[in-house]
Parts: sequence; structure tokens; C-alpha cells
Amino acid sequence: MKKSTAIIITGSCSLVLYVFLIYIDGFEMIVEWSRQYEKYEIDELLLVLPAYAFALSIFVLIEQKQLKKTNQDLQHEIAQRKLTENKLKDSEYMLANHLNNTPVAVIFWDFKFKITLWNPAAEKIYGYKKSEAIGKNLIGLLFQEAYHDSGNEIIHDLTKNDNSVQSIIVNINNDGEPVPCHWSNTLLRNRYERAVGVASLINRINDNQTA
Repeated sequence: MKKSTAIIITGSCSLVLYVFLIYIDGFEMIVEWSRQYEKYEIDELLLVLPAYAFALSIFVLIEQKQLKKTNQDLQHEIAQRKLTENKLKDSEYMLANHLNNTPVAVIFWDFKFKITLWNPAAEKIYGYKKSEAIGKNLIGLLFQEAYHDSGNEIIHDLTKNDNSVQSIIVNINNDGEPVPCHWSNTLLRNRYERAVGVASLINRINDNQTA
């Protein structure tokens, strides 16, 4: 805006100077002085100044139009970004709502077996609160000694085949009781498609169910 103001002022001053040169009584004196020190004749100067002022006015109009378009593009970009952010928030809310209400236990864990996500269904099956499970070692927390190699086998099969791996594992709950469960595991990937962990969906096997 400062540059536009300066251009407008310059154009206005040029017009004022043009009027001044035409109407003041000392016009002839200025003509003689200008012929000595100026490159252009005064009549040529009188033609140039209005053209210069007009050109400046056109330049200001073009610049204002470009500035208006830039502002419109910026407002559109901001609106699109807000729309994208709102969609992302909606997706995160729906995912969180699903994880909190599904009867299937959902556990995320990294390749060092550290638990990173633990939903309410996992609390119900194993008896551990979220605060008691997050950050703990999955194998040490849930697996009987006979199944201590299961975690490595799951990781090996997933990284080798990049498919869902299913297995029946007898876990233990917080009371030390055996809990037979059906595990369905898939790789977790970040936005760069790098595998960073495992997502496990777990259903408890009831006594009347067969493996």
C-alpha cells in the first residue's frame, strides 16, 4: 500500500506541475531556465508530464487489481486449508469414537514391543487400564512364557509378506489367568510408507468356541 500511495502522490504532483507551468506569470522565465538545464524542450516536457501521470495511474490500477487477486487467492487458500483441517479433525474424531466403542481389542505396538495404543475393549479383556498398559512391553505384559517368541514371529511374517497375520495365542490377564485370544495383525506405516509398528485386533475366544 505504501508503494501505491507514493506512486499516486508522484502522479498528482506531476499534474500540479503541469498546471503550474501553464498558468503562472513566470512561464517564460521557467522556459528559458529549463532550456539551459533540461535535456528536453519545455513544450516536449509539457507533453511528457501528462503522459507520465497517466501511465502512473494505469500502473496503480493494475497493481491494485493484482493485489486484489492475490488477496482473493490467499483467502481461497486459507478457506481450503481450514476445510482440510476440519475434515482431518472429523476423521480423527470418528476413528477415536470407533476405537472407544468397538468390542474388539485394539493394541498398537512398535518393533521393540512397546505398547502405543490401548482401547477400552483391551482394558475389558485383559484388566489393565490404559495408563497401566501404554509404554509397557507387550510380551512381558500379556504373553505366557510359551508364547514369548510369538511377537518376533508376527513381526517376521508381516515384514516378509506385508500381509495380515492371524494367530491363536493364550494370553494372561492382570490376575495371571489364561485368556485365549484370536489375534489379527497388520503393519503400521507412517506417511512416508515406512513400517513403524503393528496394529493388533484381538477377540477373546470363549469356552464354547473352537480354535
